[in-house]
Amino acid sequence: MYDTVAPKIYLELPANNTENTTSRRPGFTFNITENYASSSSCTLWLNNSAGIVKAYGSNSSVINGTSTTIIVNESLANGNYWWWINCSDGTNSNISEKRSITISVSELTCASCSSCSNKIQNEALAGDIVKLTTDITNYAGLDDNTDPGESCIKFGGKDNITFDCQGHSISGDGDSYGYGIWLNDSDSGSNNNTIKNCIITNFKYGIYLDSSSSNTLQNLTANFNRYGIYLYSSSSNTLQNIIAKENQFDGISLFSSNSNTLQNITANSNGNGIYLFLLSSSNTLQNITANNNSQYGLYLYSSNSNTLQNITANSNSWYGIYLSTSSSNTLQSITANSNSWYGIYLSTSSSNTLQNITLQENDYYDLYIEAFTDSECNNLIQNITGSGGRPIEYYNYSVSLQNKTLAELVLCNADNSNLTNITILGSDTKKNNWLYLLRTENTTLSQINSSYNRHGILLDFSSSNTLQNITANSNWYGISLSYSSSNTLQNITANSNSWYGIYLLFSSSNTLQ
Repeated sequence: MYDTVAPKIYLELPANNTENTTSRRPGFTFNITENYASSSSCTLWLNNSAGIVKAYGSNSSVINGTSTTIIVNESLANGNYWWWINCSDGTNSNISEKRSITISVSELTCASCSSCSNKIQNEALAGDIVKLTTDITNYAGLDDNTDPGESCIKFGGKDNITFDCQGHSISGDGDSYGYGIWLNDSDSGSNNNTIKNCIITNFKYGIYLDSSSSNTLQNLTANFNRYGIYLYSSSSNTLQNIIAKENQFDGISLFSSNSNTLQNITANSNGNGIYLFLLSSSNTLQNITANNNSQYGLYLYSSNSNTLQNITANSNSWYGIYLSTSSSNTLQSITANSNSWYGIYLSTSSSNTLQNITLQENDYYDLYIEAFTDSECNNLIQNITGSGGRPIEYYNYSVSLQNKTLAELVLCNADNSNLTNITILGSDTKKNNWLYLLRTENTTLSQINSSYNRHGILLDFSSSNTLQNITANSNWYGISLSYSSSNTLQNITANSNSWYGIYLLFSSSNTLQ
């Protein structure tokens, strides 16, 4: 007997004229009756308001009398649709009735790492908001000791999505793997997204951006990770209202990442508060607090043309702000006090501008400069207030100074200068600061009193200078010459210094009278 009867199709869900506000990938449920074939092949069709008809999924093994659901195979934009089912038993085919459905999704919700990642990657459309509705705790993922396997929220290259934790926390299992939120390097990165209102803890990286640009991260807390927030080769991102505390290594790290804006950041009690390295350039950091870190408040390594404004870097275990081989940066309105070594340290860094800065009560030096070439002295440093509220002055050109009391004085490639009747007095409570001649020649120092400081006077790579009528008492070091030759020291008083009165290191042909 030949099969001449087509399968009958009965639509179940959703009902006609349904409004869907929760999912862009709804399921459509139906069943069939078929007299001969044991199964049929069925296809879901939708027709949108623009008149576009398209198949959105199929099932080739629909069992007679059994409810079957086909979930659309791509996200549906908001709008009105007609939907129906077409089935074939291999010989005959039939079409169901048509029903209307309206997609009206303003936000998507999720409650787990996998659910959130799926909503972001596979359901959300550009402009959608995905909201986390509960805390995620002690997440281990595959627990396979890999970063991808133990990462929670994965964007997977998705663009133009907002992920809002609504104040909920996402915590890992505390081992050395995984990203709390991962903007993946897939299909040119994950770009133009917003991540907000999240608390991320106990991952290797709290938030990790990999080759992802033009994202906004705001109102975030990233504590107790190895790295709080890490940008790798990611540019033009905005980080606002961030707390990154007690991370093992860095609160916020930028690796080869340019033109990012960091505003209203608190990065305390990390290894480094904020670390820019390996050509992270043209970034803007504003309203930053980086205190009590175990190394540096802010550290720029081989990073140029950055702007740092309204920065507080106090009580760090090494330096408040450290620039190493970093040039053309601008530092304005900086406070770097009570750091265990230096307030600001410039090492082999040139063409930087430091203005309107307070450097007080740092244990060794409020301002420390290291230069191995004359060009590395080429920094503009002005309006600096040092320990005791006294000025710090820096010159890289010939200057004539007299009758000044300063917290610190640095001459770097300031040949042919003349200093007369200068008092150097750092902190009133600790021995810090100095009068420092670096790569400076043919300069005369007369009637100088630099006492109760870390160094009374240090000449470093500085030759053919004359020091006369000098008092350098009760310092750690009185007068030191390092790689400095052919200098003349006359009528020197250097008493009660903790280590040396006068100390010469690799310095020859000097005259002491």
